[in-house]
Amino acid sequence: MAGPNAAGPDGGAAGLVAAGPDEVAVSALFAHSGVIRVDTVAELLDVGVLLANQPLPAGDRVGVVGNSSALTGLAATAAAAAGLTVADGYPRDVGPHAGAADFATALAAAVADDGVDALVAVFAPPLPGQLPDAEADFTSALPAALAGGKPTVATFLAGRAPSGVPAYPSVEEAVRALGRVTAYAGWLRRPAGTVPELSDVDRDAAQAALRPETFDPTGLLAAYGIDVVESVLAASEQEAAAAARRLGYPVAMKAAAAGLRHRLDLGAVRLDLPDEARVRRAYTEMSTEFGADVLVQPMVPPGVACVVELVEDPAFGPVVGFGVGGVATELLGDRAWRAVPLTGRDAAELVDEPRAPPLLSGPSLGRHRWTGKPWLSCCCGSGSWPTSNPGLVLLPLNPVLARPDGLSVLHASV
Repeated sequence: MAGPNAAGPDGGAAGLVAAGPDEVAVSALFAHSGVIRVDTVAELLDVGVLLANQPLPAGDRVGVVGNSSALTGLAATAAAAAGLTVADGYPRDVGPHAGAADFATALAAAVADDGVDALVAVFAPPLPGQLPDAEADFTSALPAALAGGKPTVATFLAGRAPSGVPAYPSVEEAVRALGRVTAYAGWLRRPAGTVPELSDVDRDAAQAALRPETFDPTGLLAAYGIDVVESVLAASEQEAAAAARRLGYPVAMKAAAAGLRHRLDLGAVRLDLPDEARVRRAYTEMSTEFGADVLVQPMVPPGVACVVELVEDPAFGPVVGFGVGGVATELLGDRAWRAVPLTGRDAAELVDEPRAPPLLSGPSLGRHRWTGKPWLSCCCGSGSWPTSNPGLVLLPLNPVLARPDGLSVLHASV
């Protein structure tokens, strides 16, 4: 152990091991590694056909053209669910009486539209005798779309699509495959970023701290530029008072048990103890309720409690996770994950991915706080550990208090 914190969420090592990346996090790891994840074998084939036969879309704006208002509306709804944006002026319904020539004209206009990146064509068969046979062959309209070089998917409720056109039995399947491929194309367009060089990493000191005979978690963290606020374990009222005098008032006192160390709501954490009398009184109350062992720590300026953790995942290897601290977010599994090694871009984006980023983006905690050296040291520094120290399987920094003037790591385990 390398120090407790002043106040923050609970986070025992065993819980972190059990909690590694969940299904949502695994999907995010795939997406940020350029892997297209599908749910069924049929969807695997749907996406594969599209990748093999069509160019990648230049963006997420999709033009929907069809001869049925119900089907084009369904396609537009499916597009939103697949992460696509329906382009302005779409869906475009040519009407049930439109023939192949009218359809070809509408498709050609959509292909020529600079506001459209990909095309969804929906064909419903005409009623018997509604159109001349030549005008009822909608497959002849597709070459106009293919000639434009924009990815096109089609749904034929009757008949077969011409060769080279990814055709799907339902609108939802067509749009879902297009959504998967569009997300992949977006990943390819993103700048790769660079892994920052942390010049103050002392690898010799890290190796020395890892030796079994001289294992020093605090020294190990310090070797990677991660300073942990000091804490002192006390097992009696006298020891707690002595620790407080040495650290300097005001101090925080916490139950030493891992499951209680951050439970301010249970009374297992006492903050801003200004003198020895208050320290002794707090120890008496806490030892009765939570046991004799307590941790004493100097107070630090307040901030937003966050969690940074390095976990050796059995499938991905080392991954770095980030989330806002707190019991609620722990229960919800509100974490973002990235595979090691992390780039500076990865470290900054970790802040935006969880569902609680508004807590971290107020005027006092602008984005510059999440791209500066302290943040890179926490995320990228911890992420560089596995290559240097392959024996490390778990590194939770919980919590990390984020403030306008920097960061404070209040508790860490190795």
